[in-house]
Amino acid sequence: SVRDDLETGAFGLRVREAVANLGLTRAGAAAVASAILVWTAARIVAGTAMYLFAYGLVLAVIAGVMLARSNRLRLVATREGLFPRTSEGQRLSVTLQLTAKRRASTLVLEEKLPQRLGQTVRVPVARIGSGQVIQHHYTLRCQRRGVYKVGPLTAVSSDPLGLATRRTVV
Repeated sequence: SVRDDLETGAFGLRVREAVANLGLTRAGAAAVASAILVWTAARIVAGTAMYLFAYGLVLAVIAGVMLARSNRLRLVATREGLFPRTSEGQRLSVTLQLTAKRRASTLVLEEKLPQRLGQTVRVPVARIGSGQVIQHHYTLRCQRRGVYKVGPLTAVSSDPLGLATRRTVV
């Protein structure tokens, strides 16, 4: 029931899942919350301009989600410099090479790293043309023995207003 969902916090969890599935950023979620508040205030005050503002916010968020989803990234990436076995304390020089099959702009590449190897590597890409190749180098240091999974490499693109994002595993 709705009461049980509200008491256990399941409602908040469902809202967060819906926001993540839509790809909304914090700004997008704030715009939706603002639209709800403005619409509620317009209902109380009976302000036509406030209704229009609330509907405009909702339309902006819908347009942002649609633009982010329509931005199909066609990228191919290769990673060099990771070896199956290394010594403790050894430094690895990793090279990411990104080739675009289609023009893309305003995206961020994210290479997920285990916490013991360092923080996630983020590479902003302002623009990449069709057939163009971009390279990025970073180093890792294996401080402890163990098995580490590097990746996945994802490309994160967003709409022009930053209301919604789309993640593509490269």
